[in-house]
Amino acid sequence: MREGFGKNFFPVAAAVILSIVPYLTKGQYRHIERSNYGMKPEAYMIYGFKIGPGFNQFTQPGSFIGLNTGFFGKYKINESFNIAVEALYSMQGGGRQAYTRTYNDTRQSEVIVNTITSINPFVVFHNLEIPLLAEFGFPELSKSSIQPRISFGGSYSMMISAYETKTQRYNYSDGSAVDLGYIREDVKDLYKKNQYSLIGAIGLDFKTARRIFFIEVRYRQGLTQLNKYSYENPGTGDTLYSSSLLFNTGITF
Repeated sequence: MREGFGKNFFPVAAAVILSIVPYLTKGQYRHIERSNYGMKPEAYMIYGFKIGPGFNQFTQPGSFIGLNTGFFGKYKINESFNIAVEALYSMQGGGRQAYTRTYNDTRQSEVIVNTITSINPFVVFHNLEIPLLAEFGFPELSKSSIQPRISFGGSYSMMISAYETKTQRYNYSDGSAVDLGYIREDVKDLYKKNQYSLIGAIGLDFKTARRIFFIEVRYRQGLTQLNKYSYENPGTGDTLYSSSLLFNTGITF
């Protein structure tokens, strides 16, 4: 019960927040007290699209460049504070240590495979990710066409599929070996499906008359230990966490 509640709470909470908050203020474009800059907008929603590359790795040497892209919605409390929720396709994962699997075969009359060594393996998760963020700007720059911002929050990721790519070395009983490159294996069942992460980001918003363009650098640190099973072979067990350094660009609708 507890695990099921945890993996469903985050995306549901994000959707509920963005659905009901505009109605709590009874309108999207009401104006309230005057400030030094004139009438101040209270709250409204904006939506958009984002895309960018990411450098991904586990808590082991080895990284790869993946893609993250999707849509976002922001509830602008005021000109210097937003609540943002996103629905993204994200690639996560990283390199793993080389490991060897041993095969016990009692046949003595022929050459057989004793072990298979996986060389330079790396794993790619294809995830649906839902980040929920608080974004902070600078009030004194609220009228500027270029606005810096910082963001903090977390995300929930659900693994759709996972594949390990590697070179496999077949070690035979007579001492010979054969390498087969670019072996791709479905490893979804070896890793946990649900993952929670912390996120921090900095960005720049470029305002035009009708759109907002932005660039962003984001760091994501996974909090969920991803290995589903523990093995004696190095590289396939022990604790495993993921992280990503992301570079995004986007535009509002």
